[in-house]
Amino acid sequence: MSKHAEALKTFFEKVAIVQILGDAEAYCFDWDALSSQKKKDLIQGHFAAADRAMQKKKGRKWLEQFQPFALLGHSIPSAIAKNIEFSAPHEGALFFHKEHGAVLYCASKDDPRFALMRESIEALNLSESCWDERFDAKKVDFCEEVDRSECEGFTLGEIASMMECAGGEIMFVCGADEPPQDE
Repeated sequence: MSKHAEALKTFFEKVAIVQILGDAEAYCFDWDALSSQKKKDLIQGHFAAADRAMQKKKGRKWLEQFQPFALLGHSIPSAIAKNIEFSAPHEGALFFHKEHGAVLYCASKDDPRFALMRESIEALNLSESCWDERFDAKKVDFCEEVDRSECEGFTLGEIASMMECAGGEIMFVCGADEPPQDE
């Protein structure tokens, strides 16, 4: 287990609060402990387009360098999310770079891009949520479609706009090329 995964260990199989454009609920899991079928389910259900883009740019073993560790907001499987009142329309998956610890965000299974959201796992300010229950990732259904009937998660374009309004900017890394900027 990398030192960055070790820093997350107390949050594995729990709902935690992370700082991504304010508070966001996140279901944290240990990627290394998942079966190959659960990993395939996670990829297909939550970051399929990014996986295809990364395989083109970095090869089939890109997940040896970037490790998924959390599903945000409406991407949290319903068996876990049914009692959560979400603080914002977050959706997507979080990854960390195994060597450097930088946190990347993929907005949905249909978005081929990753955005650099934090320079380290520590900068996410992970904190305990009010849910003490543990949810065994080996029993979680990662194949569920994300329910967008009430809202759709923030797109990377919306996140870029919000960050710009706050005086920052979003940096797209890996995945597909950055979308063209309006002049």
